Amino acid sequence: LLLTMKAALHRLAGAVSAEEIVSILKFGIVALVVVPLLPETPMGPYGALVPRRVGIVIVILSAVSLAGYLLVRTLGSRAGWSLAGLMGGWASSTAVTLSFSPRARGLAASEMRPLAVGIVLASVVLYLRALLLAAFCDSTLALRLVGPLLTLFAVGAILAGVAYRGLVDESRAVFAGKNPAEVGKALVLGLLFSAVLVGARFATAKLGPQGIWVTGWLGGLVDVDSVLVAAADLRRQNLISAGAASGAVMVATLANLVLKSVFVLVLGGRRLARCVAPTFLALAAVTLAWVWFETLAG
Repeated sequence: LLLTMKAALHRLAGAVSAEEIVSILKFGIVALVVVPLLPETPMGPYGALVPRRVGIVIVILSAVSLAGYLLVRTLGSRAGWSLAGLMGGWASSTAVTLSFSPRARGLAASEMRPLAVGIVLASVVLYLRALLLAAFCDSTLALRLVGPLLTLFAVGAILAGVAYRGLVDESRAVFAGKNPAEVGKALVLGLLFSAVLVGARFATAKLGPQGIWVTGWLGGLVDVDSVLVAAADLRRQNLISAGAASGAVMVATLANLVLKSVFVLVLGGRRLARCVAPTFLALAAVTLAWVWFETLAG
């Protein structure tokens, strides 16, 4: 494989500086040495923090940033950030948002839009990922979610496609002066993610079990997949109906969308927020319409 990729690897090596290679090595040490050594025991207030899970989030943040950087160097910002967001969304759309948003600070509008498209694409992939996970966990729940999730995916994909077509490719060296792996910044964002975890657990402890819909809202602030798996498990045990389970999942996607909107506004600024707002608002409107319909039907 390495011999086959020899020419491409030579081009990549020639485009990467010594400082960037050191940053990539730091990322490798964190991902392959430090994170596997972290404990899996819940810690902190309400047992909300699992060090290894937080470490994995930090690795994802760094990996998304590194992948986007290398793709921009080879493909240009138009395709690079979009492809990085698309790939990163299969792991965590929240991590993509956390990674891309701070990069938008101080950039011109034309340089910012590829990052916005990457964030939108990552968020759109979430719906397809959730549907595949539902199919794996519970076919009954998956059938209930096919309509709304595919509708949301289609709406998001169309709007993202329109935004992508409007992009003008920038120089491949626009971000050349920035640390590609950004382990330090990823650590700070990992602490922010940890604060969200603790806040969600605190709210759950104070509110108590107010139903699967509340669980979906609070859990969606942290991880949509966890809410989906929990709802599927309860549905299989006939503890909740398929409608309640699917409603919890949809509320979780809405909560996650709200959280990402806050990250975009706070970390990326108003101009970046205006770029992603049309798609995020459309997705939120479709989700609210479905939840309202599901509530009436239930």
